Amino acid sequence: MDSLPDETILAQEQGVINRGTGALQELEGGFDASKKESEGTLILTNNRLIYARGDTTEKLSRAGGFVGAIAGGSKSIVFLDADDLDDVKSDPANLWIELKSIVSVTGHKRMAQAPKLEVRWNAGSERKTEFIQQITGSSRKKNLNDWAAVIERLKEGKQVFKPLPSAPDTATLEGRIYHLLSDYEDRGPLTIEDEVEKRYNIQLEPEDVEAACEKLVGQGLVEKTAVAGEAPFYEKVSPLGDDTLDA
Repeated sequence: MDSLPDETILAQEQGVINRGTGALQELEGGFDASKKESEGTLILTNNRLIYARGDTTEKLSRAGGFVGAIAGGSKSIVFLDADDLDDVKSDPANLWIELKSIVSVTGHKRMAQAPKLEVRWNAGSERKTEFIQQITGSSRKKNLNDWAAVIERLKEGKQVFKPLPSAPDTATLEGRIYHLLSDYEDRGPLTIEDEVEKRYNIQLEPEDVEAACEKLVGQGLVEKTAVAGEAPFYEKVSPLGDDTLDA
């Protein structure tokens, strides 16, 4: 397996329901009913599967193609906005599952049902949970069920990584934008400008933001999606290459 420089975020999915983390039960029926569901962000790194309970609520429009199979025109999701692992704070609902401790991982995707990822792991005793995807839609390229094969390859040391240039220093505008894009969510230049200004308490010029984004594209660190007559969107290139779990 090719190596990464350190623990690297490979994929994120927001608005994921964690359906209990109880010990496996002998009786058929599944999870420890004393554990309540929670909703947040699921993060995959080259070492761990991390669930972080959300602290932000956002309403998404079905008309925008974000949420499928819901009653009404919108749905609220709960998520943690994590640009890096330092954003995941201590919370008893969070999970830090070492990939080497995973006993089995199975993806499920059936008609009229939300995609989900079922994980069993050994933490002194065998434990089990399901992570259920809330954001769906025909425009998505990958879903939570697709994570299973990548996790298996990571466990077995068989996952191939795409070589990427070194990340720019976060003291530079390019570095700050690249860090912002670490959640693999695509953003337009105005959104990037606004989020970088808030995070670093600085004032930016739109042309400087676009120039920095284009520089990252030229370096092969960021992908650009452009439609005639509309502002472009920028998204971080995944080290998973063709196996990217980008939604």
